[in-house]
Amino acid sequence: YLAGALGDAAAARAPLDVAAAAASAQVDARASELARLHAALRQTVGRLGLNQLTASMVREAQRRAIPWIRLASGSEFVQFGHGRHARYAHETVTDTTSALGAHLARDKAAANALLARVGLPTADSRLCDSEQELVDAAQTIGFPVVVKQRDGSKGRNVFVRLTDVEQVRDAWARLNAAGVSQALAERFIEGDDHRLLVIAGRLVAAARRLPASVVGDGSATIRDLVAQLNLDPRRGRGFERLMEVVDLDHEAERMLAGQGLSADSVAPAGERVVLRGTANVARGGHAEEVTDTIHPENRELAERAAVLIGLDVAAIDLQSVDITRSWRENGAALIEINSNPGLRPHWIASPDRDVVAPLFERIFAPGAPSRVPTIVVAASDAGATSCPVLARILSAAGHTPGLSSSAGAFVGAETLAQGDCADGRSAQRLLCDRRVDSAVFEIGEQALVKSGMFIEDCDVALIARVRPEQDARGAAQHGAWHPQAAAAVARMARVAVVLDAADPGCAQLGSRLAGEVGARRLVWVGEDEASPALAAHLAGGGEAVVCAERGGAGVVRLLRGPEVEAELALASGATANALHSGAPPLPFAFAAAAAWALRVAPRFIAAGLSEPDPARAGAPER
Repeated sequence: YLAGALGDAAAARAPLDVAAAAASAQVDARASELARLHAALRQTVGRLGLNQLTASMVREAQRRAIPWIRLASGSEFVQFGHGRHARYAHETVTDTTSALGAHLARDKAAANALLARVGLPTADSRLCDSEQELVDAAQTIGFPVVVKQRDGSKGRNVFVRLTDVEQVRDAWARLNAAGVSQALAERFIEGDDHRLLVIAGRLVAAARRLPASVVGDGSATIRDLVAQLNLDPRRGRGFERLMEVVDLDHEAERMLAGQGLSADSVAPAGERVVLRGTANVARGGHAEEVTDTIHPENRELAERAAVLIGLDVAAIDLQSVDITRSWRENGAALIEINSNPGLRPHWIASPDRDVVAPLFERIFAPGAPSRVPTIVVAASDAGATSCPVLARILSAAGHTPGLSSSAGAFVGAETLAQGDCADGRSAQRLLCDRRVDSAVFEIGEQALVKSGMFIEDCDVALIARVRPEQDARGAAQHGAWHPQAAAAVARMARVAVVLDAADPGCAQLGSRLAGEVGARRLVWVGEDEASPALAAHLAGGGEAVVCAERGGAGVVRLLRGPEVEAELALASGATANALHSGAPPLPFAFAAAAAWALRVAPRFIAAGLSEPDPARAGAPER
């Protein structure tokens, strides 16, 4: 999994390294080496794996059968959908999020000023550029105060309930040590921190966030209680799990001192000891569900704040002693607005409440298209030469086709690269191009074995040559595919598989596919509709494309059951000669069959087939 999904050599070696360490005869050496490997593997996963927020969006895409591509290894930027339907997201920020709104929300001083200007309740923020300014602002506001970074997140560099000048000076020193040159002083608001998630102007979830704490039992020290708290398997470090480990750091020591305690104190049974000044989950906090009990005016306040800042997805932090009462009655205030909201408070508070679906629907409403028509061609002598013909047919139908083949990579008439591009990297390049609204991908058997499939599924799979089962272990002849590899490509097709009726290996593959459950259609290509195989297929209402000769010119007949749906002339003399060159299967017939399987109208197929000789390498002509 790590080798394939993360693409990291160290991750690929990890199972072997672990097995070797576990087999060590020396117990101490074994434990030490396993611990080292575990730490290294966690670091690799943290560096290359998707974090919880991005992974939740990917799972939602998979649930909706929407394809996704990670745009760069180690990043949280993900593309959902293909080609012209591609949309982008970074964690919970989507390409519908206003850049200006996000910038305004991050600047806490500016955001609070705007909220206060229109009469919404805030904590009376003052922006300070020096220690003395910060001290003066705190004295003007009145103790207790909160000091925080102007553009911080996840509760970092936030100092809560400061009660004197010395604490304010200490906060400034710690901010400076962290590289922060400006600070906000705010009035301390009594009450609990509530995280309100607003999507598209509507509140969808609300959670009361509770700061990290332990409850005394009359015998254990606070240090021991914290150690027990951290045994919760939901807790980890650095965003790797649902909750965070709590450390007895400087902030915890300060909070304990304010309660007349230390890490080695024994708290009375039932007494709650608070370890953090902020309630962020990222700082070890917990959360409780309040969505169904929030007062309507508090709901309206959150929705109005999100719209005012200009965010379609926003997390509103509201400090209130009682969320069931209106902010107008109890002195509640807006503390922050976040444009990239974490979802852990809601996952902790109410695991059954779906907060990802409404977020994902900002980029893909239910039923919205996410895919472009795709054809994967299992390369062979005929399959490869059908690719430019297919692209020309799609172009004639009004598409901007993407084509990656052994001749190069193309978008419409533009050449992106020359040379062999029948590989996954070139194909994904086209899937990420927002100009592309249909795509043809040639792939060779060796490329498939070496790199795997570059796409989860396709609409049509075109397979021209397969080695018979009895010769599966033999050397490939004339581009013939191993039957298992060909079957893997065929089963990718969601709509149809195009096969050569004259090829024994294709006949065997078709028999297996016909016996499988599913709506996948089989379209056969041949030269004689009266042949036993084609005749039986057509008699059962199947589809076939047959090449024939009419008056010295070539024609392609599109058959559905006993009916001829269309007969298309091949005007090019070179193409007509190739029709009878004695090198079946026929590439233009395969191209017609694949396009027909996509329900491309016969007149567009005819237009594509009338272009120059399909054996000519290069970009599809318009």
